[in-house]
Amino acid sequence: HDKIRVVARPNPFTFEKKEFFEPVGRTVAELVEKSGLAREFAAVHIGTEYVPSDIWHVVRAKPGCQVSIVFVPQGG
Repeated sequence: HDKIRVVARPNPFTFEKKEFFEPVGRTVAELVEKSGLAREFAAVHIGTEYVPSDIWHVVRAKPGCQVSIVFVPQGG
């Protein structure tokens, strides 16, 4: 378990997902960047814990964890 599973859902209205594995040590900010989702429209969870965007640059997931990155619609 020296990898982190990342699941990105770029569209909240479909089941489309992008899944990839990254080495332990990457910050959440790096994982969001790799996912291709725009930072300002992304919400991140490590396991079931929400990670606020203002700390993405310092938070790292532990080995074996899943990071979920979802697109959050804005405006209306």
